Amino acid sequence: MDGTSNIATYFFMKKKEYTMFKKTLMAAAFASIAMSASATPTLQGENATALLVTYSTEGAQTAAAIDTGQLEVVMGVEYKVNDTITLTYSADFAEPDELDALLGSLTNDLINGDDVKIGEITLGLLSNTENSITFRVTSIQSEDSGTNVSTRDQVLSFPAIPLVGSEVRDENGATVSYQAMAFENSVSLDGTATPIEEDVIAFATQFDAAIESGYSRVIDVERQLAGDDTFVTTGMMSSNDETRLYFETWKVTQPLQLQASRLPIHRSRQTQMAKLAMKILITLILMLFSTATLFHCQVIFLML
Repeated sequence: MDGTSNIATYFFMKKKEYTMFKKTLMAAAFASIAMSASATPTLQGENATALLVTYSTEGAQTAAAIDTGQLEVVMGVEYKVNDTITLTYSADFAEPDELDALLGSLTNDLINGDDVKIGEITLGLLSNTENSITFRVTSIQSEDSGTNVSTRDQVLSFPAIPLVGSEVRDENGATVSYQAMAFENSVSLDGTATPIEEDVIAFATQFDAAIESGYSRVIDVERQLAGDDTFVTTGMMSSNDETRLYFETWKVTQPLQLQASRLPIHRSRQTQMAKLAMKILITLILMLFSTATLFHCQVIFLML
């Protein structure tokens, strides 16, 4: 009886351990699925550089089209053939008729940790709107036909896209959002149930000016207005609380005249020295003339 009891207890303990082992495996599997589902792609610029491209505000004022930079997406999960990827921009495409030639088919190398090519992934342009592009994964191929190739941590590269310049300026920049959908069950991939959005275009002031001190001179301009002269506008430009420049704009038909009494004139040192020399020369001539006249008068007196 004791032997039978010991055997029963042994098998009961083994069964309990086996059940716990199965639960551990299941928990690990669910955790793995959850981690895959929560993975998100990384949006970056060409060769892992910054995605944001900054243009000068002054230089972009009249641009009909403003280009984004090249976009790279580091995939966070496994993609399959027929999965879709959608890029949506905050401004319309400047050249929508050129999208098919630019984006019709995109092929990216799949590489391993040693930078050795192990396969390729190809995207085909499926559709587009005024500001969005949808691609379909058309092919995932391995360099070794007998093995499957992973897309996790691989890079998808998209070329620069020209956007409508006026719309980008109105929004003071532009953004792009990325979303991937699984073909089999139409659920989001890569944690993109809410599209991932990043800035792609920004502006910065190229020129900056400031008045650091007050005005030290006064220029008074007197308007000589004819009968058909008209007042255009007036206003104030201010650099700070201490220095202000008021201005008026008039449409005039006669030239403006300056009041010389109020207009400071800065003569150069050379001009001043030349005038001083001239004064000295004139004084000497007058002195010589006076001396000669006096001598002449004395001679005449002696003769008499």
